[in-house]
Amino acid sequence: FTSRSLSRRIWRHMMHGQRGGKLLQAQLAGVARAIGRPGPEELPVLHKADKETGTVASSKATPLATPLSRDRLPDLAAAETRLFGILAKSGPSASAGLGYAVLRACARRGDASRAELWLKRLVDVGVQTDVRALNAILHAFARVADVNKSEEWLLSMIDRSLDPNIYSLNSLLAACAEAADIPSAHRWFARMSQAGLIVDAVTYRTMVSVCARAGNVQLAEEWLSKMRSSSHPPDVVSCSTLISACASSGDAVAAEKWLYRMQEEGLRAGRAAYEPVIRAWSTGGPAKAEPMRAEGWLWKALEANVEPTDAALMALLAAFVHAEDMEGAHRIVGVMRKLKRWPRAAAIAALARPAVGAGDFVTVERLLAELRQEGGRADADCLRALLSAYARTPCPPQDGRIEACFLKMRSLYGTAVDADGELLGDLRRALGKDRYGRLAASVGLSAAPVIHRRSHAKSRVVGRLGEIPASE
Repeated sequence: FTSRSLSRRIWRHMMHGQRGGKLLQAQLAGVARAIGRPGPEELPVLHKADKETGTVASSKATPLATPLSRDRLPDLAAAETRLFGILAKSGPSASAGLGYAVLRACARRGDASRAELWLKRLVDVGVQTDVRALNAILHAFARVADVNKSEEWLLSMIDRSLDPNIYSLNSLLAACAEAADIPSAHRWFARMSQAGLIVDAVTYRTMVSVCARAGNVQLAEEWLSKMRSSSHPPDVVSCSTLISACASSGDAVAAEKWLYRMQEEGLRAGRAAYEPVIRAWSTGGPAKAEPMRAEGWLWKALEANVEPTDAALMALLAAFVHAEDMEGAHRIVGVMRKLKRWPRAAAIAALARPAVGAGDFVTVERLLAELRQEGGRADADCLRALLSAYARTPCPPQDGRIEACFLKMRSLYGTAVDADGELLGDLRRALGKDRYGRLAASVGLSAAPVIHRRSHAKSRVVGRLGEIPASE
């Protein structure tokens, strides 16, 4: 758990075990903050406890700005055990509201076992269980995608003659969405609808998410149509979820269609809507990638003040490189520079691929030099690209650069590189038999280099295959 929302005074009282009604409120507020950051519904109660116990000077102030460092965090389990004893002596009227605040904090953190433990303790001291407490348990199991336990608690709510509300159903459907369990979601939606529960926009949105996460785009579209025919028009979240599902299935045309429809309905598309379309046209899926089309959506996103993530920019850059359109690749580099996403080692490795295939190690070295000049650091992919370029050039350098490249990889990533047969194959091909033997003896390389004759035969450089013995 994090400590950003703890106050030192609350924890000092907790660890010294002081008692009293107001102090108990402060202690429970501390546990709520320890488990998870309080939500809007807990803040007024927690602020009241802070004010009554003198933790803060006014109701507008908050101890959220007084965090503890991780090395000073107390033992939450020990603090809870102490509080359980205090609760047993204080009775149900002490702080039922803050007890439920702790339950909701457990739910937001996805700590279902701790939520169940707190509910049991609250029942033991005489706090009456109601719908809001069981909803917190449902939400906790939804966070961990445990559909079976969510169903058990919802049935338990019905057995206790408590009427589940729309939050109960939405929590269960959220668990189904996390687990991509379409049958369970449909079964509970039908059961609760037959019971007279009026569903809301969140319910339809969650049903769209269930189908989308399960990869059933057609069913997700049907639920979005049902949402449109009801009194709840589709919103940004539901449309973005469907767009993401289309893109994940490789259907870039459908993803683009829904993004157009989303804009026609006056919904403001965000990153969750633009990025799947950009990545779908960049990777292609079953169809051929169209980086120019993806770039068009990139510019539309930027015009709408939506900045794509590094992953989307890298996918588009790789698509241009794969299509051998280096002008397009450099346009994406220009966008990355404007967005202050440059330099990136992964981008350098992608730009170096054509030079690697041609054995042009000079170009690869120049790209790595630019990376260093702009404050970047070469990673394993960059160094491997350079080593592959050395292996494919007709005239590998003889001044120790090849050995230095391998030794740098070894210093950065340890001896794990010694077991990479294909990397050792590139090293063997770049150095030649004698130099490789001397380097292997000096650093203790025991793994055999792997050289694929067929892949080397496809290299753009002619004449290097003769250097490789037939046995290799």
